[in-house]
Amino acid sequence: MLRLVKKYFNFKGCLGYLKGRTDELVDGPIASHITPTALDHWQDRLEDLFNGQPYDMYDAALSDTVSKYPVDIQPFKDLIEGMRMDLQKS
Repeated sequence: MLRLVKKYFNFKGCLGYLKGRTDELVDGPIASHITPTALDHWQDRLEDLFNGQPYDMYDAALSDTVSKYPVDIQPFKDLIEGMRMDLQKS
């Protein structure tokens, strides 16, 4: 049971981390300057960190977590896709 709880909180923490880093892109003060290409860059970074190649120290923390726990990449991709939809609404 403890292992399941740790897995859940690591997943929630990872998803929260990425949401916090990317949400400002489409909802924050620089939102008017963000393009679909910028979100492509974030998706590439996401795939790189899941492959053990983080871009910066924040990505390294997430990369370490996904290497230790069975975290699925799809919810993260879905998050970025939702942000693409936010761009289309603007």
